[in-house]
Amino acid sequence: MTLLAGRIVDSAPGSRVEVLVFPALPASRDFYPVGVDLDMKSLTAQVAQDGTYRVQAPAKDLVGYVDRFGISDLLVTAIQPTDDTAGDEAAVTTQSVQASARLAPQPALEQVTARLLAARAQAATVSSIIFDAATGIARVATGEHPFTAEAPTSATVDAAASRAGACRITPKDKHYGRAERFMYADNWKGAKYLFTQSKGTSHTLGIAVKPEGKNWSASAGSTKSIANKDTDTLDKQVGKWARNKVNYQDFYMRFCPGPGGIERTERRPTSQHSLLVKSAKGQRPFFATADCQPVGTNYAKTKSEVSNASVSAGVNLGVVSVSAQSGFSDGSSWSVDVSRRSKMCFSNIEGPAQSRYVRFMKRGNKASGSCRPARATSDTGQRGCTT
Repeated sequence: MTLLAGRIVDSAPGSRVEVLVFPALPASRDFYPVGVDLDMKSLTAQVAQDGTYRVQAPAKDLVGYVDRFGISDLLVTAIQPTDDTAGDEAAVTTQSVQASARLAPQPALEQVTARLLAARAQAATVSSIIFDAATGIARVATGEHPFTAEAPTSATVDAAASRAGACRITPKDKHYGRAERFMYADNWKGAKYLFTQSKGTSHTLGIAVKPEGKNWSASAGSTKSIANKDTDTLDKQVGKWARNKVNYQDFYMRFCPGPGGIERTERRPTSQHSLLVKSAKGQRPFFATADCQPVGTNYAKTKSEVSNASVSAGVNLGVVSVSAQSGFSDGSSWSVDVSRRSKMCFSNIEGPAQSRYVRFMKRGNKASGSCRPARATSDTGQRGCTT
């Protein structure tokens, strides 16, 4: 079965992609056992002449590495020789990114078997990563949450660090119930929101990294997806952020590819703690308005299409804040019930269904609200301003 596919832009002959797959956390656990090294699965794919690659493995080999929601946690490294000697470890360019692949969003598997994994893989849209060493960018798409990562590139690396088999990862301290902001009610009291989160819906969360002897920072090119274990709603929301709580854990990593060097600690999300806890006020995302239209009383809409924008400081880990993103879907949405005449503005000229940002305001208000930025942002961009 294919776990991951993609391409290396302008790849050199002899290039390859190495993937480390984290063991899946059992449904009954919120954290990995402290002090017990993870049994990582190592996979390698050769890059074709056109730059494409496919990371494949028998379904039986991935049992225990794909969770019941079809999510696998990956550390992916593209390795390219920098001269004519293909495979020369002393002269390679590497580009590493951490992300999650998903075989299919629904329904959850009660028991993960090779047969069920193979069947799910046939029906799934394969997750992909496109590496571009010239720009240092890796474009990640899991089917639910397209994500562009800054994947750090190094011209030469320690040979041990470029070999997935040398990587050792040890779980350490647990961090319970960190608040995650992921969806905003951009509205007024005449158009109140209902937030919905359903079982199996995944959230893509950032990872913090602390290189040995240095300070914590948000890790560029690193995210991990976790799935909701339950279903919940939150009604009558005006001008507030929807929030979940998520569990994080520290992992001591040695001789592993990726940002932060060959000896580092990463703080990674492991599981959902609780859904739709008390909403909170906070900085409102600003977007460049593409168009607006009037809506009358009794207008109702559910936003369940297109990826939600990534919230750059969505999770405060204490040492640093990292990103959070939840794609709009049937299981992750807001619904609006307009009780007074309003104006609906959105960020994509094709309409609210294709927009990442939608705002409801009192009829007669300016589309930009009280925010007057110096320059506009695109539909994919976001800057905060206080209303």
